[in-house]
This record gives sequence, C-alpha cells and structure tokens, in this order.
Amino acid sequence: MNDEHFHFIGIGGIGMSALARIALQSKRQVSGSDLVESVSVSTLRKEKAHIYLGHSKEMISDQMVVVYNTDIKHDNPEFVAAKEKGCRLLHRSELLAHLMLGHKVLAVAGTHGKTSTSALLSYVMMQANCEPSFAIGGLLQGLGINGQKGHGEYFIAEACESDGSFLNYTSHGAIITNIDNDHLNYWKDMQGLKTGFAKFVQNIENNDLLFFCGDDTHLKDMIINGASYGFANHNDLKIYNLKSTTQGVAFSIFFEGKDYVDIHLKSLGHHQALNAAAVFGLCLRLGLKEALIRKGLASFVGVCRRCEKKIDTAALLVLDDYGHHPTEIEATLKAIKQHVGDKRLIVAFQPHRYTRTRDCQGQFNSVFNEADLVIITDLYTAGEAPIDGISHQTLMDEINHLNPKYIPRSILAETLHDIARPHDVIVTMGAGDITKVGNELNAILQEKPLKKWVVGVVTGGKSSEHEVALESAKYVFKNINRDFYDVKPFGISKTGHWILGNDAFEQLNNKPCDDLEFTPQLFEQIAQCDLFIPVMHGPFCEDGTIQGFFDTLGKPYTGCDHRSSALVMDKGMLKRIAMTHQIPVVPFIEFSVEDWKKSSTYVKEKIKDLKYPLFVKPTHLGSSVGVRKVEDLSQFDEAVTYALKYDSHIIVEQGLHMREIEFCVLGREAEIAIPGEVDTKGVTLGYHGKYGAAAIDLLTKLDLSEETIEKGIALAKKSYKIAGCSGLARVDTFLDNQGQFWLNEINPIPGLTQTSMYPLVMEDAGMTGDRLIDTLVIIALHRKRFQDKHYRVLKSINEV
Repeated sequence: MNDEHFHFIGIGGIGMSALARIALQSKRQVSGSDLVESVSVSTLRKEKAHIYLGHSKEMISDQMVVVYNTDIKHDNPEFVAAKEKGCRLLHRSELLAHLMLGHKVLAVAGTHGKTSTSALLSYVMMQANCEPSFAIGGLLQGLGINGQKGHGEYFIAEACESDGSFLNYTSHGAIITNIDNDHLNYWKDMQGLKTGFAKFVQNIENNDLLFFCGDDTHLKDMIINGASYGFANHNDLKIYNLKSTTQGVAFSIFFEGKDYVDIHLKSLGHHQALNAAAVFGLCLRLGLKEALIRKGLASFVGVCRRCEKKIDTAALLVLDDYGHHPTEIEATLKAIKQHVGDKRLIVAFQPHRYTRTRDCQGQFNSVFNEADLVIITDLYTAGEAPIDGISHQTLMDEINHLNPKYIPRSILAETLHDIARPHDVIVTMGAGDITKVGNELNAILQEKPLKKWVVGVVTGGKSSEHEVALESAKYVFKNINRDFYDVKPFGISKTGHWILGNDAFEQLNNKPCDDLEFTPQLFEQIAQCDLFIPVMHGPFCEDGTIQGFFDTLGKPYTGCDHRSSALVMDKGMLKRIAMTHQIPVVPFIEFSVEDWKKSSTYVKEKIKDLKYPLFVKPTHLGSSVGVRKVEDLSQFDEAVTYALKYDSHIIVEQGLHMREIEFCVLGREAEIAIPGEVDTKGVTLGYHGKYGAAAIDLLTKLDLSEETIEKGIALAKKSYKIAGCSGLARVDTFLDNQGQFWLNEINPIPGLTQTSMYPLVMEDAGMTGDRLIDTLVIIALHRKRFQDKHYRVLKSINEV
C-alpha cells in the first residue's frame, strides 16, 4: 500500500486526521475533504495533504484507497463515487489496523478516559525515548498533534468501542479504563457492550501488559487475566494518598511489593490519578525507568478539550472540556471544584446527540451539583435526525432543582461575558461546537473587560477601637485591586452616623459635624454594592452587629458571619464552649456591672479561687482595650472601674507566666501558615502598647519545635471551627513552659494596621495584601451562594 493514494472523507475529524498524518509521514499520498476549515485541516495542508472543502464525486479517482468512518452516510457523493469506480474502501479502523502492522500495539479502551490515558501513555513513552507511533482522539497540548509515525516498536492506539471497531485488531498490551452505558445505539444494551469488551480482552496477546480498572463495577465482575488498578484494596496496583497540589494532583501507588510515593500530575481529579496509575504500571512492565516515567507524568500538560485552558488571567479562568456523558461530567466538575475551591463555578453545557440525550435521560440529576450556575444551550445534533420529546429542554426539566438557565448557542459567549465577574471559573462542556465559546468570549474581552464588583468598605464605628479601625481600613484601600473592584467608602462616626463619599474616612479623622442619618441616599448607595468589607473593631461592629445588618439586606460580606462574630466577641461564652470541647482555657470568672453594683464583695469572693496576678478585661472588646493587670486585691477595684468604662460585662483571668502565640486563620477550612508571637517582655499591653508609635515587637520566626507548632495549629483550628468562624480570624493563645497551649480569645476582624500581627504573618507566608483581599471576597461570595442555595432547598421542601 506504500504507493497508494489515500483519500479521507471527513479528514478533519479527530480520528481521521491522526491517520492522515501517519500516512503522510509514511510517504503516502494523502487527500481528503471536509465541510469546514478546522485546525486539523489547516495543519494537514501544511504537511502537504491536498484537502478540499465540501464533498463532491469529482474528487474521487479510481486509483484511490478511500477511507471513511462510521459517521459518513452511504449516500455521501464521494462514498457513492468510490463504490461506482471500484475504489478500495477502508473503514477508519481497518486503515488503523493496517498502519499498525509490524508494531507491538498498546491499545487504550474504555467508555471514559481513553483519550486522556492514550495521550498520557504516548507522551510518557516519547519522553522516555521509546519513539512510539500513536493515533489518539485528542491533540496533545503543546505539541498540537494527535498522531505520528515513530521509529520505535510500539504503536499506541485509542481503541474506540462506539461502533465496535476496536474488535478489528489485536493488541500486544492494553489499558481498559471503565465500562459505562454509552453508545447503546450501536450495542443495544449494557450486556451487548460488556460482551464487546470481553471480545476485546480476548484479542490481547500479552496478559502481563493488560491493565484494567478494578474499581469499575463492570470490569471487576468480568473474568480478566490481567493487573487491576485502583483505590480499592483488592487491586494489584493500589493507589493511595491522593492529594491536590497547586498544579494538579499527587498520589502514591503500591505495586508488586513496592511503594512509589508522591507521583505528580498536572491534571485534576480522582479519575486522572486512575489514568496515570495505569500508565505508570504498564510502563514499568514495559521496562521503562521509574525516573523517566515520573518525569513524563509530571511534565504532561494535557490534551486539548480535556480541561483545556482557553482563558487564564488573574480575573477569569475559562476551561473547555469534551465531557458529554453524565459520568464524565460529574468526575470532571468534582475535580475542577476541588481545585478552584470557593470560586464561583459556572458551567455551560451543550447536550450531545438526540440518541445520547435519550439514552442518558434520568442520569443527569446530580452530575452538575458542584456548579454554582448551570447554563444549558441548544442540543448539538451531530447530524442526527430529531427524536420526538428530546431536546435541551429534556435536560432542563431533569435538573430543574438546580435552577438552570437556558441560553441560545448564538448568544452564549456574549451572555457569559455579561454574567462573569472577577474570580469566576467558567467551564464549557460538550462534544459539539461549544468548544468555540472560549475563543468567542476572549474576543469580546479584548473589546470589553469584565464588569467589576462594587465593594463597600465600612469603617469607623461607635466602639472605643474606632481609631484602630481607621488605621486598618488604610490597609484595605492600599491593597485592594482596582482592576477587580469599584470601591465605595462608608464611614461610621463615633455617634453611629454614616458618612458617604470618597472622602468619608478623611471626614471621620477630621471629626465631622455633618453626619448622615439613614436616608434614601444612604440606602441607594448601599443597594449599589455587591458586597461589603467591614473593617471595624469592638462592640457595634465586629460583634455581629454590622454582619447582621448586612445579612438583613441580603448582602455578602467578608469575615465571620453574625453568629460566630457574636460568639467569639463574648470572651466568657467562648471559653465556656471551648471547655465543653476539651480546649484548655486559663481559670476565669465573669460578672456584670449589675453584679458589681449589687455586691462587689460577692465578686471579690469569687476571685479567691484565682491566683495572682489577675487580668481584668472588658468581655466584649478586643485584646488591648480596657485591660489592667492586678497584682493583689488592693488594685482590683480600680481595674474593674477602668474596664467598666468600656463594657457592661467583665472577665477576670488568672495570669500565668506564658508566651502569647497568635495564629492567623483564613478560610472555611481554617488554613494556618505560621504562628506569630507578641513579645510582651512581661509588660501588659494596652491600646498604645499595641498600636502606638512605640508598639511592642511582633515575631514570626519562633524558636518552637515543629511538633509544638503543630499542637498549636491543631488547637487554633479546633477553636476556629467550634466557634463557627469563616473568612478570617486571629486565634490568640498562651503557651506554658510544659508546651501546652491555652485558648485566650478569637478576634473575628483582626487588626490590619502597620503594627498588627495578621498582615505581618500573611506577608511572611507569601500572602500579599491584594491576594488576601481577593481571598476574603471569594469566601464571602461563596458563603452567600451557599446560603441562597440552602434557602431555596428549604423553600422547595416547605412548598411540598
């Protein structure tokens, strides 16, 4: 066949273009036709293929070998002309079988994941200098190819079960990823599909080179003489310790008596770890060196249309994925959500084929659950005739509980642009032309940037920590990214009145006299804000008051919610709850101003159980306001009188000779980077000692063992979570000489001044001010979406 001329009907298809490229590299003459000028068509032209747009019988000569695939109709003019002229007709799978002659074929089969797995296997073997030939169903990112003729002995083929063509050749070795209910228009039912895979297994020559997923129910139930792989303990190759990384995932495997620890992959998700483990095991048995396998896996950047990055900027991430079957969609979205965390996940899905939508009806119910917004566009027919009662609306009805939006394909990119905001992640999914949306959206963004979030920054307040709040607000204004946010300042005076305008904070500093009451103008400005950043300390501010106000308005806000804020700002309540969870706290008593007035003698009796020195503190203020150290009973009355200037409730704590260690916590999962220490040098810190010009030193390089730090982090995380905190907080602890940590207090809006621990620790941990604000905004928006979803569920239950 070396001298023959191959003509491909539909040469731009992903499978056909791979074979055309191999034929060209084998010095064959190649021509073909297709309906559109795709990337594959343009690339093949550059490689000297003669390609025509449109289908015409005039393109066929009697000396050609005409190649077609299952999607080509038998009334296609080129197909008809080839039969009339007596041309040799080859199905795509038959040509593939011929091109593989003389090679050791490594086939990758399975309903899902075969393109990713065959691409990964091809790449790893190329990196190991095996020079394989390969034909796969996707373009390798970075290389832009889906097939090549190599000089090595192996030929890697994606074995397609969709039309039964994977039974047209034998394999030297193979990977089988899974079996699922797809392509039932060909196989009729699941039993027929499983019978097809059983025949495929029989065509494998070397069972030592057969790897199948033992976690898959259908494969596990089949009698397969090969090596099983997966997470379950019964597998021959067992995957364990899967974890997310900044670039993808890492995992370990146990295989043939040996642990292979921390294998890194740039792809996302549980399913990609399965694919990579199969490739790792097969390559080991082929004799490839472990270091080369690891290097190939770690440097593989993926396949086009498999979580392919179409837009990746600081403001917006747009991924495109081929997933169109419910199982694929669910696995992919879970992996993406795990990677992007609290960012809003917008999924635009294009149903594929009438037959697949019909056959998978009833299986989409929960597959989009990871998405925050689901958009359904028009069904992509792939040339199929309509089926009564099957359309995009079929899917809309099935996932109605997710409140999906229908957007016509013609305006999808424009609509996504109008919906998207900074920090969003958009995923376009489907096997049709939705893959073009990423480029269409990018073209719109060149002319019209994303709409910004309107953020209200509220500071000042009625508490005695008013001035600290103003200093903290400077941090926000200095670091907030103006490319992402339009900022509206709101100042609250010490008398509780609101001040608007860009000079609101300056007016507060200048003791304004034109305070603004709750007017329509104020509410209009508040209504224009998408979310709020409260930068306030003490009562009427970080104690749940301002948070409750925002909740009443239905507005997201950064930091802890109103419940946890109210809890942790009551030092006595926090300590009592901590004690029920076996969190150590120093001995203490509480009393109110009424208790003191009624019987100061009784209060003094209560403190006899405590050992001096004592610390007398306002219950509801920050850690530095109204605090006095008491060395003996003679100083107690004065300390109480001083504390009652700031609060109606007092807490008295037993003083111990301990170090003050603070943990700066971020996010719903209580991430803690490094602890900091307040180097008091034995001095009791007041307001000026903490925030004044000669403020005490704050340390972030501590002489503590890793074990001690881990103990402190564990206590801080536990305290943060039992209090229901989210967003951010600073957990203050004491560390005694025996290495035990004691919970002191939690600050739900920690200071952000130049002398504050929180920004200092975050900077040392690599969290710049703009990134910190972005993170807090992302968490705030996620919390509001979660609440809204919860309320929708409750509403639907009540309606039922």
